[in-house]
Amino acid sequence: MLVRLIAALFLLAALPALADDAPLPPLTPKAKPLVMAADDAMTTSQCVGKPETPLCAVETMLACWERGDHHLCRIGLNLDHEPRYGGGAPHPEDIYLYRVVKREILTKKTLPWKPDEVLERPGIVSPQEGDMRIDIWLVRCTKEISPEACDHYKYAATSAFIVRHEGDRWSVLQWFDL
Repeated sequence: MLVRLIAALFLLAALPALADDAPLPPLTPKAKPLVMAADDAMTTSQCVGKPETPLCAVETMLACWERGDHHLCRIGLNLDHEPRYGGGAPHPEDIYLYRVVKREILTKKTLPWKPDEVLERPGIVSPQEGDMRIDIWLVRCTKEISPEACDHYKYAATSAFIVRHEGDRWSVLQWFDL
């Protein structure tokens, strides 16, 4: 029992250091969803295509899908070639509303996924301790619907993104619906 208590104290002492190394994005208030659109003017993110933080990597992938831009997918995934998926047809008439609803640094206890349970990026290993999980609540609406009405749309979904710090940038390794 004493050994477990000491181990728990060491783990708690290490967590602030992990958080300092990995900037956890803030949770998004329900009343103020973020917007991803086909153009930068309507998009709330200022870092699409510049994955300098974990959330910027995720937002680059959201822009890839919204704008049908394979180049943004390549940047978000940190690939040296165009990916085989993502970046379909652009959706200029639509917007995504999204919120960060959960974020955490992955530890041994929070790695519940086996390699065959999630979509994996070719050549990249499974999630590991120190990677970050960011859960994004996401809904797609047409631009004609106000953000307030779209926020209550019944087809909203939550997806988990696993991101990793690679050199001077962050990369999306995996994503899956919850």
